[in-house]
Amino acid sequence: MCRLVAGLLLVGLAGCSNLPPPPEIDASADRFSAERVRAHYAALARIGPRPPGSAATDRARAYLERELRWAGAELDDTGNEDADGSLLARLPGPSSDRVLVVAPWVPVGVRTSVDDAGVAILLELARALSRNPRSYTVVLVAAGVVPPARPAPDPRRASEALREAGAALIRRIEAEDGLRGLRAVLVLEPRAVEGTQIARDLRSHPVFRDLFWRTAARLGHADAFPSDAPWATPEGIQGAFLSAGYGQVLSLVEVGEDRAAGPDGGRPAGPGPGAFEPVGAVAYEGLVQLMHRFERIDAFSK
Repeated sequence: MCRLVAGLLLVGLAGCSNLPPPPEIDASADRFSAERVRAHYAALARIGPRPPGSAATDRARAYLERELRWAGAELDDTGNEDADGSLLARLPGPSSDRVLVVAPWVPVGVRTSVDDAGVAILLELARALSRNPRSYTVVLVAAGVVPPARPAPDPRRASEALREAGAALIRRIEAEDGLRGLRAVLVLEPRAVEGTQIARDLRSHPVFRDLFWRTAARLGHADAFPSDAPWATPEGIQGAFLSAGYGQVLSLVEVGEDRAAGPDGGRPAGPGPGAFEPVGAVAYEGLVQLMHRFERIDAFSK
């Protein structure tokens, strides 16, 4: 009943603030829903470009905040006025040890090489994870990326912007909770395209990488997580954590370094039917299995 009242309140707030309505897609509590991701992606696309100081910028941020709160996440208001526009929310667990899930997003910008696929997946992960028992606190981060000033897509400049977003996030974590108690970091850097293939990141934690690739094979997504994919060394958000001396990171980034924007001001022409399922489903199930693994390790060490 309380959730129904909260849902009605959120719908009312959406109407008052001219936000896109919440996705009207029922989903199993213990399943990741690619359809809900598609709805989030479409809602953010309808808001349109987000020039500095525009109402669209405020609406996009308000949409993310509303959906995270609806999922039961506690928003960290400490950095709400940060210049990079990052959002940080927590799904508290019995343990204060944290698992961090990070997706880049561009709170302000007309054209950029980062689209909203990562944050759309992040919102659905928040819903699915919140409805399952968990032993650890899950921290969900929409890491604000300041797009390059030059309008022409440049993969190297895009990687620099992602790395700067990661560095800003690390400074915030160190100022609030510190890196101690941070058990793992999952970085989501997909695009909303059909047939995405995730690179085997040479510098990702090997145990985490093996767990997620085995999970992909079990779920039938081996094509998206090919075992013979070329090794990669992405310099995005993960690179900032490695430079800070933290190696418990897994980065899900596409094969190839060219993550250039589509012709419509930063978003691809349109996601195909299977654009979000492989990465999102594997991210969800992999996180669940990773936390179970930590539980076993902690139980053994007592």
